Amino acid sequence: MRIQLVCEKLWRSDMAVSDLAFELGYFDQAHLLNDFKDRLKVSPKELVSYFMSDFSNKSSHR
Repeated sequence: MRIQLVCEKLWRSDMAVSDLAFELGYFDQAHLLNDFKDRLKVSPKELVSYFMSDFSNKSSHR
């Protein structure tokens, strides 16, 4: 599933969303963003922000 690949690449790299769109075969960045938001109900930026804040909160409790 392409959305899963987008999530993995967002987490593991600092690739721009436009580069991810091209690499994963989306027509353009807007196509990726619409597909992502339609399936996950958040934007890629919101998802990364959520996981980064969650990760920071867990790391500070050690």
